[in-house]
This record gives sequence, structure tokens and C-alpha cells, in this order.
Amino acid sequence: MPIINAIIKEIEGIKFKIMINDNEYLIELLRKAHQGDNQAIEIVVDMLYPRLYKIAYQYLRDKMLSEDVAFESIYKLMSSNLKNIRNINGWVSVIAKNRCLDIIKRRNREICKDDMSICAADNTHIDYIEKLHIEQCLASLSSKERQMLLLNYYGYTMKESVKLVGVTTAQGRRLLRKAQENFKKNYEK
Repeated sequence: MPIINAIIKEIEGIKFKIMINDNEYLIELLRKAHQGDNQAIEIVVDMLYPRLYKIAYQYLRDKMLSEDVAFESIYKLMSSNLKNIRNINGWVSVIAKNRCLDIIKRRNREICKDDMSICAADNTHIDYIEKLHIEQCLASLSSKERQMLLLNYYGYTMKESVKLVGVTTAQGRRLLRKAQENFKKNYEK
């Protein structure tokens, strides 16, 4: 009996792998899921979740976040227009990967928003004297120059930065250029 159970599990595993690669089968399940078929929803989740979780965990190394990313990706797939998607597995994998990259980007640009001071969000070691020197150079800048420089340093786009600082794009570019020049001049003193 144990041998028969093992063979049945192996056959089910092979069928499951074939189903994962069968785009048409997934599309049909998703259509049923859109119509409210709970069993179809469960099958889609069972088919996609393990792979999406693995993708997310490779990027994030966090079980809870990886679970969230996997479920968010499946939800986005289920709420999307299927007509424009040719390869569902590839599409949903890219959704998961992009969500992971967004989380990593947000993690890396944590800023002390209270006073826009230096935060070693990436856990890099900054020597105390070096940190003081950098803070003095930043203090020599105007408030908006300092904000633009720090936002740029932490990976914000120009569009995001100018929105946060409350200036136009042209003003933001000028402020950033001026901040970089002044910071460099003060840092090299």
C-alpha cells in the first residue's frame, strides 16, 4: 500500500507540473475564478503560490514578506485583464519580482524624516568624525538643497523628490546641482 500511495503522489506531482506549464489551463481556471468559483481560486493559489513564494524569498529573505508578495501577486493576476497576458506564469513571476524590488528599494531609502539627518539605513559603518564632518557640510546647505541632496542620495527619483520638497522640476534640478557643488566644496575643505 505505501508503494501505491508513493506512485499516486508522484503521478499527481507530474500532473501538477504539467498543469503549471499549461497556460490555457490557467486561463480557464482564472476565468472560473473571476466568475466566483472558489474551487478554481484554490487551485490557482495552490499552483502559483509555492513558486511565487520561492521567488520572493530569494529576494527578501523574510518569510512573512515573501508570503505577502506571493499572495499580492496572485491577487493582482486575478484582478487583471487576461486578454493582454500571453504567458501567465512569466507575467505573475515578474509581478512578484518587481514587488520585491519595490520593498528592497523602500527598505534602503529609509530616511529620518524628522530632521533629514544621516541615517545608515543600509547598516554601513560611518566613522563618528566622518559623520560629524558630513553633517556640518549638510548644515551649510539651505533646507531645500539639503532635502534634495539627501533624497537623491537615498534613491528617490527627481519626480518624487520635487514632490516631497514642494518645488518644480527645474527648481529641483538647480537645487540638487547647487547642493552637490556646495557639499563637495565644503567637504574638501
